Amino acid sequence: MQIIRMQPEFQIRDMVLNDEILDFGKLIINPLKRNAEKNGQEIKLTLYEFEILYLLAKNPGWVFSKAQIYGQIWKEPYYQAYDSVMHIIYNLRSKIEDDRKRPTYILTVRGFGYKFNPAYYNVGEEALGRET
Repeated sequence: MQIIRMQPEFQIRDMVLNDEILDFGKLIINPLKRNAEKNGQEIKLTLYEFEILYLLAKNPGWVFSKAQIYGQIWKEPYYQAYDSVMHIIYNLRSKIEDDRKRPTYILTVRGFGYKFNPAYYNVGEEALGRET
């Protein structure tokens, strides 16, 4: 007979509280539902697109190399798979940016990698002039 230990309910709730909805005005990322919305419309994202978006958005201003992104998302060594990361960033920009050629959310740091624009951090109800 095998005994399965269940986690206490409070630990699960604590885990959920750490996965806050990220509100950047027009762009909202919900890690619990694993989705994103732009202007109130759900954006269809692949697993890797969502994971990269969430990694960058929860660390605004932090610059991640392609190797760091690959290691964080795929959980394996990089092996020069930069095309995979670049292709997903390209697709992601097509979905979340108003103009993918002039991105405002996911910025390229030449010679190193990518970062989420820190100017969008702390864009919430107050910054948008809405009442909470």
